[in-house]
Amino acid sequence: FLNSDTQAVLKLIQALVGWNALGIQIENCSQEFSIYASGIAKPNLIETIEANLNQASSLEDSPETDLLIGLSHLLQAKPDRVFFSDWNQSKVQDSRCWLGGQPKKLRRPPVGFTDGLGIHIQFEDALGAYEIDEIKLRHHTCYSPCLIYFRKALFGLNSLGKRGFI
Repeated sequence: FLNSDTQAVLKLIQALVGWNALGIQIENCSQEFSIYASGIAKPNLIETIEANLNQASSLEDSPETDLLIGLSHLLQAKPDRVFFSDWNQSKVQDSRCWLGGQPKKLRRPPVGFTDGLGIHIQFEDALGAYEIDEIKLRHHTCYSPCLIYFRKALFGLNSLGKRGFI
């Protein structure tokens, strides 16, 4: 029920903001899409996804529902692996695979990311990249209550350098 990969990423951002993320960093390359959220710990996230993925559209409005809707769309690209990582002091505390085997390699977190949650979607071949409209993403996140970086570019601040509002 989403029309684009950009809308799916916006749903993931909506979920992370709903969980009070302090900052969000997004990386999208040919073989891996990763989104990191500072200040979030969700130890039962895989169980929540498994229990509710097929009924995401009928759930109450919540950050979990937003995450499920975004992931449902991104899974249509048939990734080889989907896993979640928990970070503390820039070190992986836990990495839990949800789909596919354990990752060959865990991407190094972005500069400045020390604690929180990582969501990773990996493809074996280079054709797996998502098509994310950077202009649309920037437009829809300009008033985010937290800082948002996409490919190292800051999106979540207005042009005056002040935090936005919802």
